[in-house]
Amino acid sequence: MRLGPLRVDVTELKQKCEEWIRSGRSHEAAKALERVNLALIPRAHRRSLANLARRADLYDLGLRILTPIMSAECAPTDYERAEYGALLHKIGANGEALEILRSINSDDVPEVLLFQGYCHFGQWNSEAAVAPLEVYCHHPKVTGYYRSLGQLNLLTALVSAKLFIRAHHLIGELELAIVGRFPRLEASFAQIRSELAILEDDFLEADRQLKIAESFLNDKSSDHLFLRKWRAVMHLVRNGDSAPLRQIAVDAADACQWETVRSCDYQLLKFAGTQKLFEDLYAGTPIAGYRDSLVRVTDGRFQLPTVSVRGTGEQMFNLTTGEIDGDDIFARKKNLHKMLLALSADAYRPLRIGGIFLSVFPGEHFDIFSTPDRLHQLMFRLRSVLKAAGGPVDIVEQNRFYRVVVQSDWRMELPLDLASIEPAPIVKLRQIFGNKYFSTKSAAESLEMPVTTLRRVLKAALDSNLLVQD
Repeated sequence: MRLGPLRVDVTELKQKCEEWIRSGRSHEAAKALERVNLALIPRAHRRSLANLARRADLYDLGLRILTPIMSAECAPTDYERAEYGALLHKIGANGEALEILRSINSDDVPEVLLFQGYCHFGQWNSEAAVAPLEVYCHHPKVTGYYRSLGQLNLLTALVSAKLFIRAHHLIGELELAIVGRFPRLEASFAQIRSELAILEDDFLEADRQLKIAESFLNDKSSDHLFLRKWRAVMHLVRNGDSAPLRQIAVDAADACQWETVRSCDYQLLKFAGTQKLFEDLYAGTPIAGYRDSLVRVTDGRFQLPTVSVRGTGEQMFNLTTGEIDGDDIFARKKNLHKMLLALSADAYRPLRIGGIFLSVFPGEHFDIFSTPDRLHQLMFRLRSVLKAAGGPVDIVEQNRFYRVVVQSDWRMELPLDLASIEPAPIVKLRQIFGNKYFSTKSAAESLEMPVTTLRRVLKAALDSNLLVQD
């Protein structure tokens, strides 16, 4: 037995959910929203209900509420499109979300600027988040709590981008606006200030701000783990003892706080770095700006890796070409190869379904009613291919995030730049012919491949600009 869809007064439901969310009882709002009969929601209430669903961490539900009115025939409003873009960001589809948000006039809908900032954070580009957040904070329609929220995100972007002078200018204004008025924002404000103080080696101020932040948080919150991390960093700098920071990395992994794990490794690299740790961070983080920062923070004393290697087993899985012992397991299965590359690119942060979709089908639009099933079918096929190949890696799903785990007797090699990926036959043709012209017949003979099969490979390579036809 189970409860059926709930038919309620939508206005009353919205009021209750708003109260629950603002009082920190999002789980109550989530339970009520999950029982609503979506078919009975009037158009006038869809945007506000989707907003509540997003704030209650029900991103799929929010998309199911809004997607039916996103067609051109329904003529969605800018407010509806803005909420839809914010939901796409939440499932990891940051590229498509930005495309939608940038097409909306921010003079009328200033929230799109805040949502753009979130998308840039999701793409590891804090510096790009600064401009839209600055405009949002000075927008005449943005006041009170929402202006302070925008300023807090702007401060986060400035600190992450190491624009410290501008960050200090903003702190005074934020202190007047937040302290004593918005407790939840005040806790985040103290956290960011503690991070800034540590980055500037002002440990007395960092300790003061950490104590303020701790006074707002309970021991089990993810924010509390963040504070423990910075205390461990201070302990490492002062005492040369990395054990507390290493333990926090373990705790963060157990709590699925993957960026905290990466941050712990980054701080360890700064103050107790090794070549192995540098290679793990550099090869395991597919963000050019982040890699550049690793070189700067270590003064270039470590050798750059040429490939990314995961696992330490005897058997090799060459993900660049998709080969195991010379056998291309992804022959004529290009999307399966792309999916595994996407899942493997970041050694720390797994992907949501939206991020996988954008990597495998760039340029296509995410549809909550069809895309997840399409990707789950592709995932099923990928797991079958990997199993048939001896099971070099496993794909693990946890809390709707997907990651790759290399099995103990295997190691997997992939390139640092995923844009350089080429199908195995093309790699071999480059080895044989270099930049010289070749005929289909000579290529087929060199590869010992049927001409009809090779023509399909060459057509795909031409479509991807990997070859030039004379």
